[in-house]
Amino acid sequence: MITILFFFAGCDLLESEEKNEFITELSVEKIDSIQVVNRSAKLFLTVSFPTPCYSFYKNEISSEGNNYTVKILGKTNGEMCIQVVDTRKMNLDLNFASSGEKKISFNQWGTETLDTLILIP
Repeated sequence: MITILFFFAGCDLLESEEKNEFITELSVEKIDSIQVVNRSAKLFLTVSFPTPCYSFYKNEISSEGNNYTVKILGKTNGEMCIQVVDTRKMNLDLNFASSGEKKISFNQWGTETLDTLILIP
């Protein structure tokens, strides 16, 4: 008898409505650069995907005052895949209703966060 075990370190997998599709929050490893124009900011990010079989799914952005939490979600169809972390470059566009200092927080594999401050003119 052969037993195959899959281990997803730090991944909270959610089964989506699509059959055998799994969704997880991705880890932002690095903020490469930030461009601010008026009340918009474009962040250039390095993001880790649990395996090469994951693709970008969507962003979930929540805010409380001037503090913003960004969740970047990936999905996979659940088929067998090589178990190596895949790092990719991504862009994130944020628009703000007001000027001032904004704190942006991203997940980093679990309970750690990667935070940055952006000054919106």
